[in-house]
Amino acid sequence: MPAGGESTLFKQLFPNWLDKDETTGPSKAYTIGSIANVEQIPFDASKLHDNKVMAAQHGMVNDGSGTVKIWPVEGGDTILVDPSKYGQFFGGDCYLVLYSYKDGAKEKHTIYTW
Repeated sequence: MPAGGESTLFKQLFPNWLDKDETTGPSKAYTIGSIANVEQIPFDASKLHDNKVMAAQHGMVNDGSGTVKIWPVEGGDTILVDPSKYGQFFGGDCYLVLYSYKDGAKEKHTIYTW
């Protein structure tokens, strides 16, 4: 069997099996070798709304004045992410993001996945 070609049935026989790049919790990934340095650059997403051309190009539905709700997808629980944690996404996790906004008198919604 080639390395990395193990089936799920084979892996289940080893409770501590870790695949390359498999996450084991928030921000903890199993990796082999060196990890490149990541430069943190300040970014203000609200500035995207100042540029109408960029907003149209990227499909932004309005000026960002709507409301956001985020749920992590974990085993069927529906626990909202605390707003103070918005923008913190963890590798290997999946999230549903609901953006609600007004379009005239209508309330509209956009659902994103992360």
